[in-house]
Amino acid sequence: MYNNMIMTIIDFLIKELGKSVKSAKKSYDRVSPPEGIFILDGKSLPLDNHLFISDWQCFLKYINNKSIIPPATVFLSDSGTDHDIGRIIVPGCNIIETDLELPVLYNNINYALNKISKISNQYCDADFSGFLIDILSKKLHDYSDIAERTSILQHPIKKNRYHFVIIDFKNKQVLINNPAPLLNHLSNLFYESNITIYENKIVIVYPSDSIINKIPDELKKDLLEFLQENDAYASVSNGVKRIEMMSVIYSLTRNILKLGPSLSYNNDTRIFEQEAYSMYYVIDLCAKQFERLFHSNDIIYLTHPGIFALMRYDSKNNTNLLDVLFCYLMNNRNLSKTSKQLFLHRNTTLNRINKILEIINVNLDDGNVQSKLMFSFLLINYYRDYRKLPLHL
Repeated sequence: MYNNMIMTIIDFLIKELGKSVKSAKKSYDRVSPPEGIFILDGKSLPLDNHLFISDWQCFLKYINNKSIIPPATVFLSDSGTDHDIGRIIVPGCNIIETDLELPVLYNNINYALNKISKISNQYCDADFSGFLIDILSKKLHDYSDIAERTSILQHPIKKNRYHFVIIDFKNKQVLINNPAPLLNHLSNLFYESNITIYENKIVIVYPSDSIINKIPDELKKDLLEFLQENDAYASVSNGVKRIEMMSVIYSLTRNILKLGPSLSYNNDTRIFEQEAYSMYYVIDLCAKQFERLFHSNDIIYLTHPGIFALMRYDSKNNTNLLDVLFCYLMNNRNLSKTSKQLFLHRNTTLNRINKILEIINVNLDDGNVQSKLMFSFLLINYYRDYRKLPLHL
């Protein structure tokens, strides 16, 4: 969160200062302050949770007293004054130089920081940001410690379940350049939810008393409208009771967001729910372990042999029997629903099903066979559409 916020502040300041900016660069060397603005990335050092303005002398005193660099510190220094400003090693200093006089610069920077401070304080709960970082870094893992921290969040997690919602923007600059209206809108949609920005994504913990493992339909409809307007995608976890599993649930939700766009059955899908994509995540874990164990990515050898028989037949005869079988099983072997979905006459669908059974020679009344075939379909989709690997028939 700190690094994301620093980049947000830098971009915001450059935008606010406009044509007065002479240069913007990142330095990892010993530096002396030019007349301009310094924002220090203190991610390699212990961090404070605040942003402050000082001149160079005040900063040196602060460092001597605290022995830490805050995550985002803005310096205003007048290069014309004769101060013994010293030199320090700065871990990744972002330097923005302007041609403004110091009094004008000071007023402008105050105005810009007040605006972004309101954005941060109002919509990005600092306590939740720190809590999320501690959870994901495993600094916070004991149940009692997690329970204590969640109880003092801006929106304590008191309800029966919680969902993670992670939103990713196709154009990252949409979030970086103007986060306020996005966060404001989402805070209104997700009432009494903790919201922050992490890894250039919006992260929401949404509490729920519902025993249904999904977010409400009305909320889902409003979220979809937001995603369409901002060209964004969201993943939603199942409802979870155990707060000590937050790190796992966050990681699972983030990975669903990576898998969903490539594996959705509908190109217009923007919300990827764990319940719908969890099997793909299982396959993803399986594929990674397969590669570690066997040094090969040919996980297609785990599929049912009938699937490859159909694929070879389709390739040779320019047919779509594999798709027909998949649709047939997805519709619980309902011939009418399958025909409607495939835009086929019922008799045509029946003839194709009979041809499929002739090729693969299995009993579709056997639930175990159905499960193996469905798993094979998903694995093929993962291999072809997500991993973009060729299928060797």
